[in-house]
Amino acid sequence: MDRGLCKTLSDEFGAHENVRVIETDALEFDFNSLPLGPAGRIKVVANLPYNVATPILFRLLESRHIIDCMVLMFQKEVASRIVASPGGKNYGALSIFPQLYSDISLSFKLPPGAFFPPPKVDSAVLFFKILDRPRFDVADEDLLSRLVKAAFSQRRKKLSNSLKRFFDNPENSDIIFSRACIDPSRRAETISVEEFCRMSNLLAELVKTKA
Repeated sequence: MDRGLCKTLSDEFGAHENVRVIETDALEFDFNSLPLGPAGRIKVVANLPYNVATPILFRLLESRHIIDCMVLMFQKEVASRIVASPGGKNYGALSIFPQLYSDISLSFKLPPGAFFPPPKVDSAVLFFKILDRPRFDVADEDLLSRLVKAAFSQRRKKLSNSLKRFFDNPENSDIIFSRACIDPSRRAETISVEEFCRMSNLLAELVKTKA
């Protein structure tokens, strides 16, 4: 929390009826408690603290049903990972969920000299237009999250190895990969958002069948 900035904002804008300064931890704050705009949604504009930018982004995505769009500043390397396409070294778990729930575009980049005091890194501003529904159907978001994290935790391994714990026997593994039209020898960094969702949905169906 930036108590100094909160005081400055309160002193400067506290008398305005349309301004409310909330001094709290963004990682604990319930965004759903905010008053909504005329369309029933809010807009989020933030220069995120870089050391917690990723968890704040995911907290915001959890409240995506009340968010129309977001304009967020990240360290340039983090922004590159968020917008990365499959097949590149920047593509990873951080790319999947923002792309699943929103259309993302790079608004502009900022050099260290744009700030005072200047940081040691470049920055980038991303625009997120939250989708009315996920880009692809997801049967179990928690399962998808665990699947993605497991796949990228050992990103140099074949999927058949990194996802081994999700299958109780090799036969089920073969069935899932075959029905998902995914070669089990591929690595996580080559799997698209749609393919992760497809594989997750088939696994959810398998679990449901066995329950």
